[in-house]
Amino acid sequence: MSNARLLLLHIGRHKTGTTAIQQQLQRLQKPLLRRSILVPETGLHQQQHLLFPAALLPNHPALPEGEPPDLDRLLPNLQAEWQSSKAQCCLLSSEVFSELAFRRPDAAQELLQRLATITERLHILQVVRPLDAFILSAIKHQLRNDHLLQQSPLSWAAHCR
Repeated sequence: MSNARLLLLHIGRHKTGTTAIQQQLQRLQKPLLRRSILVPETGLHQQQHLLFPAALLPNHPALPEGEPPDLDRLLPNLQAEWQSSKAQCCLLSSEVFSELAFRRPDAAQELLQRLATITERLHILQVVRPLDAFILSAIKHQLRNDHLLQQSPLSWAAHCR
């Protein structure tokens, strides 16, 4: 078994429990670090590491106001944070990794190649959900968040008013 450091990407799609996982990762940062698992601050926004993939998706709606994220700054900062933590594993989590792979596969490949430069091992954990459960959850989410109804392919609810 290798002692090489592991970079683990959690790339669950929307509506697959990723927010709950991300909330727990933030809550358990210190206990995880004691077990040599770093959940870094670098690239973090809204409890997820969306700045890494969103750097390659200009104008992503979840990006914070101001200067867009830049991989040329994020990657060295991540590497420095990981190095100073002395952790064997670094865990990044964001739904936006999945969005990037779907919208711009070439950019997703570029991101993976660039992340691979800071580690000996890179693994991807993709969380999936059966399609019928995903659709039901998406519809319930839209009904709870009325502002999304106008911007979605499932905007049928707007016609029911």
